[in-house]
Amino acid sequence: MCASGLALVSCATPEFHAEPPAARSGFEHTSTPDEVTQFLASLAHTPFADRLQVSSFGTSGEDRPLWLAIAASPMPTSPTEVGDRTVVLVNANIHGGEVEGKEAVLQLLGEIGSGAHAALLEDVVLLCVPQFNVDGDAARDPRERVAQNGPEVVGHRPNAAGLDLNRDFIKLESPEVRALTGLFREWDPTLLMDLHATNGTHHGYHLTYAPSLSPNVDPAIDGFCRDVLLAGARERLDQVGIRVFDYGNSGNDAPYVWRTYDHRPRFGTNLYGLRNRFSVLSEAYVYLDFAERVRVTHAFVLEILTITAERGDDMRRICREADERAVAGGLRFGYDTRLAPKVPFDLLLGEVREVPVGDLGVRVEAVDRIRSETAHAQVAFESTSFTDLPFAWIIPLEEQDLLDRLHAHGVRVERWSSSDALKRYPKQVFWITEVDRSPRAFQGHHEVRCRGAWSGGQSWCRPNSMQYVVRSGQPLGRLAAQLLEPQSEDSLVTWSVIQVEDPTEHGISQTPPFSICGLLLDGIGPDDVFELVDSPD
Repeated sequence: MCASGLALVSCATPEFHAEPPAARSGFEHTSTPDEVTQFLASLAHTPFADRLQVSSFGTSGEDRPLWLAIAASPMPTSPTEVGDRTVVLVNANIHGGEVEGKEAVLQLLGEIGSGAHAALLEDVVLLCVPQFNVDGDAARDPRERVAQNGPEVVGHRPNAAGLDLNRDFIKLESPEVRALTGLFREWDPTLLMDLHATNGTHHGYHLTYAPSLSPNVDPAIDGFCRDVLLAGARERLDQVGIRVFDYGNSGNDAPYVWRTYDHRPRFGTNLYGLRNRFSVLSEAYVYLDFAERVRVTHAFVLEILTITAERGDDMRRICREADERAVAGGLRFGYDTRLAPKVPFDLLLGEVREVPVGDLGVRVEAVDRIRSETAHAQVAFESTSFTDLPFAWIIPLEEQDLLDRLHAHGVRVERWSSSDALKRYPKQVFWITEVDRSPRAFQGHHEVRCRGAWSGGQSWCRPNSMQYVVRSGQPLGRLAAQLLEPQSEDSLVTWSVIQVEDPTEHGISQTPPFSICGLLLDGIGPDDVFELVDSPD
């Protein structure tokens, strides 16, 4: 296996074929990790190879390279030389058995190497990760996803350590998600797309989608993503006979209520919205045959890219303005989240047939018969409780693991240069009254949720010059709040990176405060100097 820097894979490269391996097999099988590597290497032989770069941006748990393909014209020499183009990151195959996104991305790269989509690359710098969960994809097993309508053999859902990578975007335990988060920091894409396949309801859509579902996303980003980017793609694809709609499930019997999945930022596209950037989840309908899933995923990705090229100036401006609002401070953080009210709509339902697959089970295949049913949709979330963010959170010196996670996310961590600086400002502490710890382990953790309130208690918070400060007024202030606020529904408390104690275990009504204090002030004094902490000491 050869590695590369910021140039095309340069080891002995195979001859380029415009069709990726899955297409050349008649979609009988999906590309193996070696075939993906060979296809990416073969891009060096395309007529327009100068529009493509391939490099490894990390390694998997089993030391396989994580490939990044960049498509641009002209090719930037670094992320700082993108200019006025819009950076888009397309991630595929996060679940090893969901393979249509991988093949759609390889097809798109082959087309670019053959000269297609040249106008698109004048306005977009495209980053593609075709095979993110490479270890899961390599673990081929005919018993995986038997109900899926081809190919016959696919990989495992989790990575080699048994982690669902699309539940790891808060705690960052896997090398794969750590590496992808590094791309977030390095390239700061305006848009992230994550490509999947979904089963469940026997619906009539070729593909369903979702923006970031976190209710704490900047409203301007949420509105543009839903009303312009996704609605525009839906309208254009409908004109060519591809039916797409908001992701959801209703069950297969009336009354039909179409509900989306989850708002928590452990999911990659949900978290990415908290970075004040756009994100789109793509879910091809798993009961369509493999070739059709690749076709509609490719079409959806290309349409989103086309709209992004057309509206990139607006998208980048909206992101900048969201950053400015976050830096200005005064944000409120929502929790106690629930589905938004039901909205009536006409739901498209389809039919399926079941085909026995030996002693493995039953394959489910979509039948081209579609009907419309009156239904209600719940495709967004809303918070019912809110808290005003402190000026900053004070992190104790001993919380090195916490600091490491914050730095990995790109959250700005600082400290005061003066040993007495923190002492002169009022502070508050979070008094815990209730801790709910899940009895069942998930991803190796018993998830934690705590209740309580911020209030006085200056004597409990004794900052010194070596303690760290995370200001809420920073571009990633929304993400920082998600990670640090004790009542956040998916935080570093949830995953026990921040430890909390249950007051009932001590026979008292409340515990000593949360280990992180809140710093209360409207601004810093003229003599206070912050020092940026590049990495935990």
